Amino acid sequence: MPTEIFTPFMFIADDARRWGPWRLDPSSYELVLRTRDERYAVPLLGCTSSSAVLDWLMHCVSSGWGDVPHAASGLLVAFDDLLAPQQTLCNDARTGEAGTTLTDRAVAARIDLLVAGLDRSKLIDPRASRLT
Repeated sequence: MPTEIFTPFMFIADDARRWGPWRLDPSSYELVLRTRDERYAVPLLGCTSSSAVLDWLMHCVSSGWGDVPHAASGLLVAFDDLLAPQQTLCNDARTGEAGTTLTDRAVAARIDLLVAGLDRSKLIDPRASRLT
């Protein structure tokens, strides 16, 4: 029986496709937030650069989504779990190395592997992969 874990992001071990109010729709490669009246979706296939990820985070904070408890923090943790942006998109401030980008194909491959149950540590480093 899985152990339930509480964090500020409301991660529940029983549902690995959930980050606070966000749910992964693996068929459309979207993170979806539903309220009583609205459905908001972040298309992960477009999140191929650090600026695209940051834009979605800022949009979440500055829009009505930010009123949903844990919307911004849940989105941040979902991006970290699904895209590993520190390793795949961000530059290295210590060396001055420029940030990289992912392709939609590489994003889809990461999500497909995660949905299949593989550990994130087994994902290919996009800097050394032909998927990027």
